[in-house]
Amino acid sequence: MGCIVDLICTVKESPKQEYVDEVKKYVRNLFLCPRKNRIVDIFSFLPLQLKSREQLKHVGLEGKYDYLIVDDTAAMLILQNPRLSYDKAMLHMNNDNYVYFKGLASSEGVLWKKVYFLLDAFKYKQIDVAVVRSLPNIAFVSYDEMLRYKRAYPQIHATFLPVAIETEYREQALDSKTVLLIGSLFMINNQDAVRFYLQKVHPHLTRDVEGYRLIIAGNSRKQGIAWIEKLTSDYNNVEIHDTPEKLDELYARSSVFVNPMRYGAGVKLKTVNAIVNGLPVVATTIGNEGTGLIHGEQVLVDDDPKALCRYITELLGDVSVRRNFVNRAQAYLRENYNQKEKLSAYLLSL
Repeated sequence: MGCIVDLICTVKESPKQEYVDEVKKYVRNLFLCPRKNRIVDIFSFLPLQLKSREQLKHVGLEGKYDYLIVDDTAAMLILQNPRLSYDKAMLHMNNDNYVYFKGLASSEGVLWKKVYFLLDAFKYKQIDVAVVRSLPNIAFVSYDEMLRYKRAYPQIHATFLPVAIETEYREQALDSKTVLLIGSLFMINNQDAVRFYLQKVHPHLTRDVEGYRLIIAGNSRKQGIAWIEKLTSDYNNVEIHDTPEKLDELYARSSVFVNPMRYGAGVKLKTVNAIVNGLPVVATTIGNEGTGLIHGEQVLVDDDPKALCRYITELLGDVSVRRNFVNRAQAYLRENYNQKEKLSAYLLSL
């Protein structure tokens, strides 16, 4: 795009020097801004995600910028930096944080964590109007959230800015009866999705589909997978991969990808990545949220476990149907997920 970029990163701990050196290849200046989490800040009127980034007010900036891109509402305090000067600004909205934290609260079983998530959800809701007033130019990662915000705030200048994805679309053999489920296994909303699938969907497919197998993979952040092993102890058709280095082999061995999330916000990258990697997708409404993919054309979507079973069974039963869904979904991504092109056009429209 030909831009000169100064990048401000808020960090909990100093990143490895090799990562810093890599980023510096692409930016003029890199500012590392420490985050501070204090128990007392729970009682602030601001969400903890904002309050912990107060150092953004004090970053030593110089000169005037043509464009300011604020990456999510958690970075809004940069607008209170007296040394910041810019011509045009936009908010890059990764999540509707009210929906996101409310969903985390619904998934959480520990009382104090549930209370924290609900408090931050409420605080995000309270500052929503102020956010839109301060930054009415908003690029949404989620197509669905863009539509919701445009209905609630017709005055905003909004666009759908898809996530950056690999441009190398893969074709798989799709010759197995294996279903793949990938997610960050340390996240409570993904843990809920795994439990939901194993309890409500997996038993029926095990009984009804000859040769059916399930692969579960994801990063547990060293928290372990004992809870999954307990849930699957009665089955011999489940593989569990804790923090695999690469996913290529797992995609290649699978014929269907499932995203059974029931809570969350923003776009579901795992759904998009599965399509890029050549798998047809069956998902819940939340599992497909934000992608723009249409049920019955590029994906199969339902929240009823019986319907999810039916869709997976239909796909596992016909390789041509599997391949047709992949082809249509990949064509949609090629047409609608050119992030560089869309960002360039949006900046020029400000």
